[in-house]
Amino acid sequence: MIFSILIVLCITGCWNYKELNEYSIVTGIAIDKIKDSYKVSVLISNVQKNNGSDSNSTSSDVVVYEGSGKSIFEAFKDIGLISPKELYLNSFSILVISEDVAKTGINESLDFFLRYSSSRNNFDIVIAKDCLAKDTLKILTSITNSPSQNISDNLKTTTALQGAIKTVSFDDLTSILVKDGIEPTINTISIIGDIEEGSTKENLESSEPKAYIKLGNMAIFKNDKLIDFATHEESIGINIISNNVNELYFNLNYQDGFIIIDTVSFFTDIKTEVKNEIPYVNINMKSEAKIIETKGNINLEDIKVMEEIQEKANKKIISFVSEAINLSIKNNSDILGIERQFYMNNPNYYKKVKDKFSLNDINYNINSNIIINNKISSKNSLEDENDRQKN
Repeated sequence: MIFSILIVLCITGCWNYKELNEYSIVTGIAIDKIKDSYKVSVLISNVQKNNGSDSNSTSSDVVVYEGSGKSIFEAFKDIGLISPKELYLNSFSILVISEDVAKTGINESLDFFLRYSSSRNNFDIVIAKDCLAKDTLKILTSITNSPSQNISDNLKTTTALQGAIKTVSFDDLTSILVKDGIEPTINTISIIGDIEEGSTKENLESSEPKAYIKLGNMAIFKNDKLIDFATHEESIGINIISNNVNELYFNLNYQDGFIIIDTVSFFTDIKTEVKNEIPYVNINMKSEAKIIETKGNINLEDIKVMEEIQEKANKKIISFVSEAINLSIKNNSDILGIERQFYMNNPNYYKKVKDKFSLNDINYNINSNIIINNKISSKNSLEDENDRQKN
């Protein structure tokens, strides 16, 4: 019994234990670059106010501290001279990297988070386009208390519902950076409106915000450097080939109007093969779709019309993929992982061409099979139904 008590006494407690109120809880981080120095901004949650202990206070739910240094670590230490509490990096959800940092290379920035033991590795990453990264952490919205949570939630929602957006986590990005034969792509964000007014509490109280954050198209990388930005259509194509599309909608011009197609259950199969030393990439896409909006006199009860719409939808999907391939070739950046496909599936051929592998030498076969099978799709518009009733 005495021996058991002694063991219990030895294992109780933690030598480095700290209460939560001894930390500044970081929820978002932004990295900018001014000349040769990094400027790091941290978004800190006001824990006491969010817990309701100071509900009558005029203080903000969040505060942004900034620090600078020759390295990311030095910049964080500089912030330590401002923050009254030790920074806690195990809860932040978003890392925003500026264009300037991305163009010079993101490896050095990511290396800090890879090595720093107090930082978690499941945060999301975005590139700030046409604005400073720090300003994206200052835009307040009435939907969520924290700008970082607003960005993170928006990423997850639009990734599920729109094919042009893809959530990229720290683990996803570092996994690609250490692989051969594939280059990274990261979504961009920008600020719409007046940055100064968007960072005030009045922006929270306005039914029409003075500024807000908007997700943008994909940023294209070569190794760890930003080299180009994709268009909306190219971004869709990148995500289709990468099998990152859950749901996708697009517009089709038809006769004297247009049709909006909504696709679900999207799946892309990529196979590589070599015939007579000529490399081929076969891209086959399958999905189910429904018509969710129409404009014009379009008879959706006509089988021939539905077949024509389905054919147009398949051509549209193929055009998205073709544009993504052309973007990859133009920038000589294998954002689609084509080289890696040959490395894994055709190793003997790849050994021969490894040092001279070129995306220009590939022959692409692209096929799409969209099936519009929802019963609602075959219903005509209300305008057509009214005309039929009158007749």
